[in-house]
Amino acid sequence: MRSASNRLAHVDNLRWSMILLVLGVHAAIPYSHIGPWYVYDPRPPSPTETHLFLAFEATAQAFFMGLLFFLAGLFAPVACDRRGIGGFVRERLVRLGIPTLGFMLVIQPLIICYLMRAWPQGFWHGFLTLYLPSRYFPSGSGPMWFALALLIFSLIYALARRLGVSARPPLPASLPGLVAFGLLIAVLAFLVRWVQPIGTSVLNMQLCYFVQYVVLFWAGIAAARQGALDRVPEWRPWMGWALALGVPASWLALSAIAGVGRGDWSYLGNGTWQSAVHAVWESLLCVLVCVALLSLYRKHVDRVTPATRFLSDNAFGVYVFHTPILVALTVLMNGEDWSPGTKFALTFVATAILTFAFVHLVARRTPGLRRVM
Repeated sequence: MRSASNRLAHVDNLRWSMILLVLGVHAAIPYSHIGPWYVYDPRPPSPTETHLFLAFEATAQAFFMGLLFFLAGLFAPVACDRRGIGGFVRERLVRLGIPTLGFMLVIQPLIICYLMRAWPQGFWHGFLTLYLPSRYFPSGSGPMWFALALLIFSLIYALARRLGVSARPPLPASLPGLVAFGLLIAVLAFLVRWVQPIGTSVLNMQLCYFVQYVVLFWAGIAAARQGALDRVPEWRPWMGWALALGVPASWLALSAIAGVGRGDWSYLGNGTWQSAVHAVWESLLCVLVCVALLSLYRKHVDRVTPATRFLSDNAFGVYVFHTPILVALTVLMNGEDWSPGTKFALTFVATAILTFAFVHLVARRTPGLRRVM
């Protein structure tokens, strides 16, 4: 197997693709009114639009962040081998901790003051009296909760390495094994959501999804040590048809069985049977889609071009800086009498273009910022 340190092209391409999907989900929230966000469009979506937005957001949520944690875990062992445990910890603190703290101290307050207009007495008054001393500051990581969680996971991994813990449980390779793996995630997620339903958070982290994140980060570490990427099934055309037809069909089945998308919010947690059905759907979809995407990208997107190199080099910076640009565009379009779908598409495309341009032309050429981008 090629070492994970060689920056496998299909893995890098999958990473920036998932970050674009993150941007797409964030662009949908202001117009769907589904999920926590900074500002919302004043025009509420119709019931049909709400269902379409929910289908998109819930399906993406089922796998995209879990896959990002898996990819992060995939590169952790090699990075720790190369840098040593101390060097790995320092690098993670710089690459993940500094951008997160910068978001909390600079970007989040700027959004609250100038885009949300929540501090009528000015920036410094709001920053020093309403933000820093309050509970809002520890929860002010915004989308950078991912970097903060990944930093915590990385520090725990480094501690395990320091203590000599080297458990390497086998990863599932067959379809029954993958299904069993997904069901394990589902059971644990259902139990967590009994006390932390979907929509709740602790320090801006939605613990209802963290079973998936922890397990897939661990799976990435195990995959790196066991050469598991070489055992990913070869991509076949039928897999594409299965994704194209199976994912929407599974959503329709979930909606029919558990009432998801029909105004019944019982699936969010609290030990309901609808929550159990949703957890099974989400977890199985996560495992199967992640494997399918790894197979698809290895077969068809395993190359480096000027375009993919540009996207890969700037992807993390886009994750860090897309939020204020997206919120600003949402505010600018609040007065336009366009459909929520049209505004969503325009916001997504414009945010992607502007953020990639900013990161490439400004952030990655600015001393200090360049080191963490």
